[in-house]
Amino acid sequence: MRALPNFQQVDLIGLMTRYFELAQREADNQLLLVKNGKIRVLMATFQQVYRRLLAESRILAKAPLEDYYIEFFAGAVINLSVTWLERGMPESPRLMGQKASRFLLRT
Repeated sequence: MRALPNFQQVDLIGLMTRYFELAQREADNQLLLVKNGKIRVLMATFQQVYRRLLAESRILAKAPLEDYYIEFFAGAVINLSVTWLERGMPESPRLMGQKASRFLLRT
């Protein structure tokens, strides 16, 4: 998320691609958190960043978010990324961004 320029808006595929790039760069740290039962740290961080990007109108969103959407979204993305990291990151971050977007949008 830090890789997004301050002025740039991003769609879901772009956002997810950047998240998986970050997860790849921080793989050792993320897996250490998971191993030590701290996956909630990853989810809370994801939620905080997502809320901030929404508040700054940096995410191209089509509709208002329902209650619990961000928690659902964070849980899905974090679980997917942890599984991907544990498997040794066989797919590219771009492909994982596309997959996450497709799963979330059901397209």
